[in-house]
Amino acid sequence: MLRSWDFNNDGVAESTEKNPVYIYTNPGNYIVNLTVSDTNTTDSKLSTVLVFDEQLFDNQLVLTETQISTSGKAIYDSPAIYDDKVVWVDHTGDYSGNDKYDICLYNISTKKETRIHTTNGSVYGLDIYKDRIVWYESLNGQSDIYMYNVSTSKETQITSGGSTSHPAIYEDRIVWADNRDEEGVPDIYMYNLSTSKESKIINDTSVVGLDIYGDRIVWLNYTSVSYSNGFSNIYMYDLSTSKKTPITTSGSAGFPVAIYDDRIVWEDDGYEKKADLCV
Repeated sequence: MLRSWDFNNDGVAESTEKNPVYIYTNPGNYIVNLTVSDTNTTDSKLSTVLVFDEQLFDNQLVLTETQISTSGKAIYDSPAIYDDKVVWVDHTGDYSGNDKYDICLYNISTKKETRIHTTNGSVYGLDIYKDRIVWYESLNGQSDIYMYNVSTSKETQITSGGSTSHPAIYEDRIVWADNRDEEGVPDIYMYNLSTSKESKIINDTSVVGLDIYGDRIVWLNYTSVSYSNGFSNIYMYDLSTSKKTPITTSGSAGFPVAIYDDRIVWEDDGYEKKADLCV
């Protein structure tokens, strides 16, 4: 497999390494073009990189921390980020039946905060990919998947069965856990935004955490009352091969689980912390 990194998207490749290091001399937004090819195919992907001013003290780089929200109501496990967009959930109710949940968006480039959705239902599982934000909303015993498009300011309800949880999005694919069959064990479903088609991907997964990157779906299969007694493991499903693969076997894997490129990370009560996939 051959890789070509064009860090300025100007047609001039700066590196062919798998994990290169490139230093920009000026702050700003840059488009990076990665081209990957083998004997049969060639594919390119564009990504945005935000470069900020360096702060040096005694020739050491000092990283600055920025406070994103100011309401004091942010839910600790809700933030998600993509490029220059940060999203999170504010709980603005009083925990006495007057609960309100706001989905908030902060644009790092413009330093502008926007509240894009307010509900009396509980909001969980926030995820973002490019201009698309997904979550599941629980109200009156029903739980469904919703999506908000930042570019069009349009909100769309993805499911209507009232039995969903743990959504994740990558490109045109939204995946989630769904217990609509009422067999007691959730299945994994996927909705393709390009084709408007929903499909069941995997049966009986006992999903606790779920993520997707490219053709790969990963999740925590949780089938016991304790993370430490040998029943909680990470699995991966490849949409291109329809193959399910166990990633851990220790039974001590925990939530959360996430995937990016060829790496999966998760919490673990044992000694396994990370798995590198061979591709």
